[in-house]
Amino acid sequence: MGMKDRLQRLYKKAPYAPVLVIIILALSLRLFSLSEKAPGIDEDFTIEVINSDFEGIFALVANKGVAPPAYYIIAWTIFNISNNIYFVKLFSAILGVLSVFIVYLLARDSFDEKTGLLASLLFSIMPLALFYSQHMRTYAFTMFLYVCLVYLVKKYNDKRTGITLIYITIINSLLLHTSYVNAVIILSEFIYFSYLGLKNKIGYKLPFISFLMTAISFIPWLLFVSSGPVINPAEYWTKFDLAHTGYVFYKFSTGVDVSTLLNTNPLLILSFPLVMALFVSGLYNIRRNANFILLSSFFFLPFIVSAFISLIVPILHFRFVSYLLPLFAIILSKSYRDDKYKKILLPAILITVLFWLYSDFIYFSLVTKDMWNDFVGL
Repeated sequence: MGMKDRLQRLYKKAPYAPVLVIIILALSLRLFSLSEKAPGIDEDFTIEVINSDFEGIFALVANKGVAPPAYYIIAWTIFNISNNIYFVKLFSAILGVLSVFIVYLLARDSFDEKTGLLASLLFSIMPLALFYSQHMRTYAFTMFLYVCLVYLVKKYNDKRTGITLIYITIINSLLLHTSYVNAVIILSEFIYFSYLGLKNKIGYKLPFISFLMTAISFIPWLLFVSSGPVINPAEYWTKFDLAHTGYVFYKFSTGVDVSTLLNTNPLLILSFPLVMALFVSGLYNIRRNANFILLSSFFFLPFIVSAFISLIVPILHFRFVSYLLPLFAIILSKSYRDDKYKKILLPAILITVLFWLYSDFIYFSLVTKDMWNDFVGL
């Protein structure tokens, strides 16, 4: 009996073993050096919020105009129950692991088991996804909510149930209460459902009610903010530059800042064109799949909408679209499903995995030092 037959028999006896191994890997990476991790510069605000009283959360968040309060309320609650900042970091790590599992479910249900396993494996070691899974900011929370949203939209497309739409509404509201920039997600989702409505692929009445309820849920916070001092959120954003468009994909592909790679191992920069070639290949391979419109819309629409808005207000930055990483991993995983070029694609994916593990190593070698996120480029 060959090795392949043995693995198939083992898989039949324990079908969830492979995904369990991937989840354990994701958890191990996200817990590694978590307690020793030094606070990043942009985590100072979170530390300030969780050390305030409950009313201080709203005052700080509203006055500085950084984001709505959803994530900070959760972080404040965790810190005040545990009295230990480690558990606030652990919250992000757990969200990262849960996102790995949802990536598996979404890729499996959209394509097949092997794609689900490969997508979740790639996402578990993807540098930028790993970095934000140890970060005390809104990014891991938004990433988890977004991949759950896409999974629920797929479920709603497959079987239009009211309870699924209720879950979608709750997640939309949480996204809106987590970051102002997440309004791009709601707008992109609205465009997607409008397209399906025009194509008569889905009834539009119930999704429209869902969007209306999401907007209504955000009114109290807008009223609260409007009653305070005038804020200028743009001072916290990076000015828009056309180069940011390409830099988003560079960060998705490598995770680590260019200058850091040049100082450590310039060879790692090659992972950028390699990963992008695999991404384009994966996108090409799913073009005739029933879920192509769903995945491509939820990946590209937020990017396109952000780019247009950035002509007026600069919001297109890899931080603000990092929630697209799960879909990036899923599309990337489909590159290997091309039977014609498997002999080329398998080594390319293995090289990508090695590149990403080395980027993870660079991160872990820096993360216990002050100013570490300046070197990584978060």
